[in-house]
Formats: sequence, structure tokens, C-alpha cells
Amino acid sequence: MKNLNTLLRIMLPVLICAVINPDAGAGGMENKKLGISGGFIGNSIDFALFHKDIPNVGVKGLSGAVHEGKRYFVLLYVISYPPKGVATFPDGGMPRYELQKMYLLREETGSDTSNKFTNLGEIEYPDLSFRNAELYSRIFCRGNDVYVCAGFEKEGGKYNAWRSILKYNPDDKTFSEFIRDAWLPVLSPDGNRMLFRRESAVMMFDFATGRIELLLKDVGSMKWKDNENLYVNVLKEDRLMVFNIKSKKLTKTDIIKKKLDPMEFFSAENEIRKRVINEIFSDFAFFEENGLPDPLPFLRGSKRDGRLAELAAGEAGRYLRLAITAKFLREKKRGRIDEMLTAMDKHCEKTIKKGQNHVIADMIRSDFEKEKALVRKVVESYGTLSDR
Repeated sequence: MKNLNTLLRIMLPVLICAVINPDAGAGGMENKKLGISGGFIGNSIDFALFHKDIPNVGVKGLSGAVHEGKRYFVLLYVISYPPKGVATFPDGGMPRYELQKMYLLREETGSDTSNKFTNLGEIEYPDLSFRNAELYSRIFCRGNDVYVCAGFEKEGGKYNAWRSILKYNPDDKTFSEFIRDAWLPVLSPDGNRMLFRRESAVMMFDFATGRIELLLKDVGSMKWKDNENLYVNVLKEDRLMVFNIKSKKLTKTDIIKKKLDPMEFFSAENEIRKRVINEIFSDFAFFEENGLPDPLPFLRGSKRDGRLAELAAGEAGRYLRLAITAKFLREKKRGRIDEMLTAMDKHCEKTIKKGQNHVIADMIRSDFEKEKALVRKVVESYGTLSDR
């Protein structure tokens, strides 16, 4: 009987939805919901029952580098719709991705938050599936040339990896494959050679000759000590080793690996730390001005200011809230932002009261204050409305 009741609770709303509104979800972006594909219900049928209309908007700086006073970043931009709570039917409780892209951005110093970055181009990759996948990237520059190492590792029945060093073409804002199956590139101090990983081996590329040479196998990490010597983490040794490129000999150092922070030691000199990148993109709000697709058209009812302010106060995630803030700033509707901040206070207290857990009340209030601070930061950096 319990199983029957569960089945009825799941199926009855589906049947009602199908009979009353068989064309549910039809229309443009304004009415966008998620299509259910496969299963016994049928293909390409939209049901709001299983997915919320509020998209998750994700902005994540994967890597960054400094070159000639400019900061470059690889940005991951994701828009997805979450499941509504049915874990096993029909989508297995997995989100539906509407947009997944990587971009190379250059920060424009002296600009306000509305046009802080120049979008240099999209980094295309062969697989858009991010389930059980972790993305990696690294940027390095040589003269006027910009290179990006990008790829992912995907866990599943089989182990798959895509890793390539790409060269940026500024004329048409595209990337071409420079070296395939290459990872963690590091330029020599004089810029004439480049180390990179291939599986567990250290390879070296010579820019003058175009030659690729195998230097070492079974190495965890590496970096240049000078133009002729490398620091290497040989897997079977307890200390770092120095490898001489000419003699091909390894010698031990006094650097004990257990006392070393490998992430800090082996990072490239021009690399921007993750915590700095997270701070830079924490208030990312002006998508179109920075060359990215606007997330608001993915939100049903995005043309109604009242709905936007209500969502921004409660259910919307950070970057959707900031995109709504940017819209109000563009349209000189500062009053809407003030309403939104007041509504966030009310939503905070409502959340605490609903949970009936006073132990975490301070934590909830602190989180809301952080989000409100980001909204205010966007407003302040945008400038006064009379100046626009």
C-alpha cells in the first residue's frame, strides 16, 4: 500500500499536467523549461513538475596569469536547471545544462565592474558533460602569444582525459591546438623552451626547433630551477631532485617533500592564486558588457521587475541575483535594488523561523549579509546613476 501511495503521488500530477496542458513549455526562451527525453512518458515533453523554472548560474575562474601588467583568466560559465526533487524519475535527479562554456578573459585595468573584462574568445572542447568531471586549465604568455592548457578528467566505467595546449589567434578570436596530449606547461626563464606533462612523464618543447623531447618518466611535478636545471618530484624519492637537461642526471636536494606545499612550490611564477581569482569573480554581474550571454532570458518571467526582485531576494543564486542587480542599474531602477535588499532581510528571518533552528541563525544571517554586501559592491562600483 505504501508503494502504491508513492506511485500515485508521482504519477497523478503527471497525468493531470499531460491532459490539461499537453503543450506545456511550448514557446520561446521566456517559457523555457526542461524537456524530458527518454523513458515511457515520451520524448521532448516539458514538465514543470520535475524542474524548477529558476536556473542555476555558475561563474568560476579556473585559472589566471599575469603578463605585461595585464591579468588573463579562464572562466567557466554554466547555466543549468535543477531537478525539483524526484530523485529517480525520470531524470535521475540530475540537472539539465543549458549552457556550458569556457572563455579567455583579459582584465581591463581602471574599468568599473560593468565592463571590467574583454572576452578574447571561447575555448571549445569536445565534451560538454560535466558529470563526474573536473576541469583544469593554465594560462601562459610568450611575447605577444597567449597559450591556454585546458581539459578535463572524467571518472566513469572508463578513465577518459582530454588535455591540449591551445594557442590563441587574436585576429579571429579562436584557439588552435598547439600540442596534443600535453599538460601543466611551464616556460623556461628565458622563454625559449617549455616543459609539460604527458601521463607521468616530463616533456620539453623547443620553440626554436619545434622539437619535443622526453626528459623523465615517473615524475609527479616539475618546475624550472634555471634555464638548464629542473626541480622534479620523483615519485619514489622522499626529497625533491634536480635534473640537468644537458647531462640528463638527477641529484638530490635538501628539500624534504613532506615539509613542502607542492601547490605553492610548483605553481608557475606568473600564476594568480585561486583565492584571488575567487575574489575577483565574486561580484561578477554584467554578463553582456563583459562579452558573455545574459542569463536572464533563461529565467521565466524575466521581463517582470516584481518577479525579478522577489527571486533575487530569496530563491535566486548569487550570480543570477547579481545579474538582476545589473539589469536594474542599467535601467536606472535603484529603488528596486533597495526593495530587494529589504526583502532579503525578510527572507532571511523567514528562513530561520521556518527551520526552527536558532543554533544556525547567526550563520544564516551572516550568509545573507555577505550576499547583500556583494549587491552593494556592484552598485557602488557601477557609480551614481546620474553619471550614466
